[in-house]
Amino acid sequence: MTFASPLFLYGLFALFVPIIIHLFDLQKPKKVFFSNVNILKSVNQQTVSTRKLKNILILLMRLLFVLFIVLAFAQPFIKTGNEKNTSSVISVFVDNSLSMNSSNGSSTPLNESLLQLEKMASSLQLNTKYYFLDNNFQSKDNFQLSKDRFKDRLTETKPTSTVRNFEDIYKKINLTKGLTSENERNTMLLFSDFQKSTIGNLLKTNFDSTQKIILIPMQNSDVSNVFIDTIWVENLFNTENTKNTLHFVIKNSGKKKINPNIKFFIDEAQNANTSISLEANEKKEILFDFITKDRNAKKCKLKIENDVIAFDNEYFFMLNASPLIRILSIGRENNTYINSVYQSEKIFQYQENKLGSLSAKDLGKSNLCIVNGFDKLNQSEQNQLLEFAEKGGNLVFFPTNNINQTDLENVLKKFKIENNLLITNSLAIENKTNLQFPDTKNPLFESVFEKIDKSTTMPYVFPVFKAENKNTVLLSTANELPFLTKKTISKGNIYLFSVPIETQYSNFFIHSIFVPTMYKIAFLSNNSSQKMAYVAGEKNIKLPFVLPNNDQKIKITSNKFSYIPEQILQADGLVFKMPNLSVDAGYYGIKWNDSTLTTIAINPSKAESVLEFYSKNELSSIFENNKNIEIIDNEANVTIGDYMKNQSQGIALWKYFVILALVSLLAETLLIRYLK
Repeated sequence: MTFASPLFLYGLFALFVPIIIHLFDLQKPKKVFFSNVNILKSVNQQTVSTRKLKNILILLMRLLFVLFIVLAFAQPFIKTGNEKNTSSVISVFVDNSLSMNSSNGSSTPLNESLLQLEKMASSLQLNTKYYFLDNNFQSKDNFQLSKDRFKDRLTETKPTSTVRNFEDIYKKINLTKGLTSENERNTMLLFSDFQKSTIGNLLKTNFDSTQKIILIPMQNSDVSNVFIDTIWVENLFNTENTKNTLHFVIKNSGKKKINPNIKFFIDEAQNANTSISLEANEKKEILFDFITKDRNAKKCKLKIENDVIAFDNEYFFMLNASPLIRILSIGRENNTYINSVYQSEKIFQYQENKLGSLSAKDLGKSNLCIVNGFDKLNQSEQNQLLEFAEKGGNLVFFPTNNINQTDLENVLKKFKIENNLLITNSLAIENKTNLQFPDTKNPLFESVFEKIDKSTTMPYVFPVFKAENKNTVLLSTANELPFLTKKTISKGNIYLFSVPIETQYSNFFIHSIFVPTMYKIAFLSNNSSQKMAYVAGEKNIKLPFVLPNNDQKIKITSNKFSYIPEQILQADGLVFKMPNLSVDAGYYGIKWNDSTLTTIAINPSKAESVLEFYSKNELSSIFENNKNIEIIDNEANVTIGDYMKNQSQGIALWKYFVILALVSLLAETLLIRYLK
């Protein structure tokens, strides 16, 4: 047994005090009168014998009381064999992600972790040094901390939307081992809820077998959460006085039934709301119809209201301003079907030219060029259109009804479209076939159909040529012949139809699928679109702004900070990285040269919303072959402070001596009262 404060052992001299009191009984004798003195001798013998035994026992209890109190103050402990004559360094990682901030009604795992660490620092020796790290990986945490500075750093730890996987955490915190001198013992402490969706593959990490690692699972198993899983709108852009529909999928990741209320806001004004019921692990798709009065970008938000929701109860997104999509149509004659699609919408700037009179100026400012009769293009027009596609423009090709195989082959070869052609150019009934249902996962048809009704009759087709090609097939016939294909050339795309725009060859042009197909081709031709929302921690964000290559840099701004990110100017846009720091959900302005280019919306990672955690038993099973990794069961009321103190000082015994002192005091009281 060893003493942490041996100077208190000088208090053992206090043992002489009860001995002195015992030897010099200062009580005055009292006279007792008896009527008969014959029995006095026997009574005296019995009384002296009992009193001596009683006094000796009382003296013993008093001596033991003083002894135990002195030993308790000297803080005795038993060495466990792990102690060395070295100072210790403790490297601490605290998971301060949003899931660690979910409340169980009284506290949060994050607050409990910080409280345990504060108590640990108070109980350990003054010469203990610390390293601290959280999910933000800040440069200020690369330095060793004293006890007082470590406590201050704990108070600075706040929840963040940034998440880290276990491998990155270990690599980062393991760097502190290299900063530890040879005469220092380094121990790693990892406080986390070990969320399965964010912690990554635990078996992937290569551990240093000489490094002591302690995992402390901090979890609220009863916490439920409802979150927005997916969101989209039928019309990606904000069009004026036009009905649009917002689709979103809401999910309950908890184990209890929840009845949340969902509100939809546009520019801070509530537009719609609804109440739903979600069973455990259930998800539902909800629709909100809305109309906006102008084409400007809109700041939108979905808000979930319910008492049991832990976090991420707001989802921010932008309804992008409607871009002006410039469409050039060239052909032998004007086509009413194409005209009716694009001329009625303000979002499209539509222009028509004749074949043979293609203007390089008109083509250069267009996003999409529709060629009605592409097999009749002359050599100059072919060169211009090929250059247009290579620079990022999109083309739509319709053949003529009197197609020539040589002309067709030459044009397709020019545009690098490989085909094994078989021209039919026939309206014979045996050539008639229907189209198959499109793949709704393809970007061209995504969000076009609410659902596919197999009873719906698809358009019929009389293909003027049959082609077996290596291009992407977007629509095909019942006998597996391509009807609409896509070929990517450099930065642009070519959409190739196998029929002319005439109803005798297909009723596709008067079918309900025609307009949304042509709309989506036009929308996908505009490179100025940006995502409705981005995820916190997203490495690369690309915006469709072509800026001068000069010293002016873009800034990300909000009410809380202004930041100049790492950025790359490309020919077709701007790419930048989000800052490696805590980013709250909300709206962020992108500024350049003191002017706002656009506003983006940022939300936490959906992985944070799925509240599934590794239990202590699961962690023990995963790391059963790693003898240097120990897992502390927080639910068993084992604090990291007690554990680390036992590791650094052995098994503390002072509590037991305090108990023995109290027992001695109680025994003395009983002897005085009951021993007659």
